Amino acid sequence: MPYREKKRGPYISVEGLAASDGVVTISPLPLVPAIIHELLHRHEHSREWNERAIEQATTYLYDRMTDEECKALYDAYASKVVIMSKPVESE
Repeated sequence: MPYREKKRGPYISVEGLAASDGVVTISPLPLVPAIIHELLHRHEHSREWNERAIEQATTYLYDRMTDEECKALYDAYASKVVIMSKPVESE
């Protein structure tokens, strides 16, 4: 059964699914902390928080999420994303 694998170093932070045969599949789930971070910025109770507080809350929440919860959050995000075919130019 695959499990969440985190590799961190001074210049790299990679996350994927590691199988028992040593194959690591990179997944879109590393976007989950960024999604949590941006949602916290928009939440009414955390609008007054500074960036450090948002980062701490993001880490706290993400580290406690299961793989299934991460996938569910990513799937909900992906279902709402709109990919634009042309960049929008500002006026």
